[in-house]
Amino acid sequence: MSSHRWYDRYILQAKHKAKIIILGSYDAIKRLSGVKNYLRANDYKNAKLVADVDYRPRYSDESEEEYNFRKSLHAMGYADILLFVFYDNVKNQGVDIEISCAAQQLREKIPYSSVFIEKSYQQKTSTMLRGLIRNYKIDCKFFEDDEELKQLALGACVQHLYKLDYIWSP
Repeated sequence: MSSHRWYDRYILQAKHKAKIIILGSYDAIKRLSGVKNYLRANDYKNAKLVADVDYRPRYSDESEEEYNFRKSLHAMGYADILLFVFYDNVKNQGVDIEISCAAQQLREKIPYSSVFIEKSYQQKTSTMLRGLIRNYKIDCKFFEDDEELKQLALGACVQHLYKLDYIWSP
């Protein structure tokens, strides 16, 4: 039984260290926050939305669009695990660009990334998005409702956690 306690302690420490960024349309901010809160309740204390990430203030000559783009790239670079969420009936252009940027500029993050697509949105995804997911072999799952998404996100975090070597050092 003591080996289980030792193992459980390391699992908990690893969960607390893992930095997770959840990316999705801010039209669905409450739903994204629900995923974040669920992960935190399951000991992933560093689960965040891009809005939660500390970043420098916007420069006076910088447009809001430029600022948001840079903040998103910064958040993805900060994270160990990236979770991309595509909901139906919202604007998903931002998360489309984020996953493309991750694939092109942050390739080392791709093995620790997962995509979640609401089943009702599946047929609406572009062939470019589907091609990117397949080309980079990004973990992709489909969900029916928020409860299923939360379970899938938790499972993905566990899956990625075990691949993050540095997380396991004391």
